[in-house]
Order: sequence, then C-alpha cells, then structure tokens
Amino acid sequence: TNNQAARPFSGGEGRLSLSGGLVQWQGTQSLQGVGQLGVNSATELRLRGVVLAGVDQGALRTGADVTITADQVAPASGTQYLLAAPGHTVTISGGDAAAAAPLSAAGAITIQAQVIEQGGVLRAPFGQISLQATDRLNLLPGSLTSVSGLGSTVPFGQTIGGIDWTVGAGTQLRNL
Repeated sequence: TNNQAARPFSGGEGRLSLSGGLVQWQGTQSLQGVGQLGVNSATELRLRGVVLAGVDQGALRTGADVTITADQVAPASGTQYLLAAPGHTVTISGGDAAAAAPLSAAGAITIQAQVIEQGGVLRAPFGQISLQATDRLNLLPGSLTSVSGLGSTVPFGQTIGGIDWTVGAGTQLRNL
C-alpha cells in the first residue's frame, strides 16, 4: 500500500507477477523497471482508494503491459481508481458474468492504455467505467462491462438527522 502522491513510472525488462485469493490494490502505486505485469486473483481484483483532499482515490501507473485474470474487477464503494499504462496493452480476462455483483456502490474505474482488451468481468455498480484506448479498444465475446446495480441492495452512507444523506469523505446528498 502506498498512500503517497504519484511517483514517476517507467517500463523495463522486468516481470512482476501477483497472485492471491483476493488481490487488492490500495492507494497510488507507480511501477519502475517493469515491462510485464501479471495479476491473477482467484476471486476479485478490488481497487481501493484512500481519501486525499476529500476524494477517495487510487491509481496504478505503469510503463508495462498489464494482464489481469480475475473473476471480476471492481472498485470499492466511492473509490475513483485509475489504471494508466500509456503506450501499452491492458488485457482483462477470466470471470463469470453470472456471478453476483460486488458489494460496492458509486465507484469509478478509468483504464488508459494504447490497447485495451476487455475479455473479463469489469463492474462498478451504480458507478462509472471509462475505457480510454489511444489505438484500439476490444470488448471481447463473453465479457461483461457493467455499472448496473439492478437487484442489489448496498448499504452505503448514513443519514444526518433523518434529513441529509452522507456517503463519507464530506459528500452530502440533500432532501431525502
């Protein structure tokens, strides 16, 4: 976990492989000297931010090709997460579109790369997904890219005096 501001990133000849039952990226990370990043999660790749200047945000910045294999990729509630691999390819695979949506709401995922190959399950219930490819974006057969919260009940936030709804990080929604 790195909660500091973004540091410089660079590509290289190195290979970094991460695997686990549940893989979670938290805060902001920058990779140096890595040309290939492989992430393999038996369940979920969870993207979690930290609150900086009142915004729950996180990022992974890399000069590597990124391959993610997971049942699903999803942000934690309220997190704005950026995966930036300029000039490189991000590939998402694996997943089960019939699996239950994550217990998450109002998160956002932005992926920036030269090529994005979305062949997995990418979810941000009640949130936003932005896939920004400078060359090619492929939504492959069997993939799921969804912001739907249909059928989900996600406990998120609290009331203040039964009038205002707060969702944390100082954000308030008025007039319930």
